[in-house]
Amino acid sequence: MKKYIIILFIFNPFLSHSFSQNKDTTIYSTDTLDVKSSYFKKAPDANVSYSSVTGSEIWKAPGALEDVIKFFQSRAGVSSGYDLYNDLIVRGGAPSENLTLIDRMEIPNPNHFGIPGTNTGLMSYISPKLVKDVNFYSGGFPAKYGDKLSSVMDIAFKDGSATDHIQELNLSIAGFGGF
Repeated sequence: MKKYIIILFIFNPFLSHSFSQNKDTTIYSTDTLDVKSSYFKKAPDANVSYSSVTGSEIWKAPGALEDVIKFFQSRAGVSSGYDLYNDLIVRGGAPSENLTLIDRMEIPNPNHFGIPGTNTGLMSYISPKLVKDVNFYSGGFPAKYGDKLSSVMDIAFKDGSATDHIQELNLSIAGFGGF
């Protein structure tokens, strides 16, 4: 009975490749690969309840409807109270026990059409195209975030440019708009 070993090797035309095969071994060699650890970053004071995502991940996520808040409703320990509202109920807490920060500034209600005095609404007014990254703590967050009980969502916007201007027109299930 013959044994076959299938090796999937992707050839890149911009790298040099060499291939050699003996009776017992097969050797593949390429140019060096650069692995950047910033893609898998984790804050040194973060625990297992921490997740960090980029705006493009939120934009592409199925079921998130291009909504930053709704994206995190599918995380462990997080649920939504009512399908029409954008509540984050984290580990049994109330939606008002969540802290939302945009560029280190506290936002009491990051949602459109919210009920007065609450932090709920139909959809978030934060465009994922403007978001650089979001750090979400569903428990055990650092003391620098203060006195909230359930969760912390720390949103960082992309840096603007005085020379490069981007125009975008969007028609999607989340609505119609442009900037």
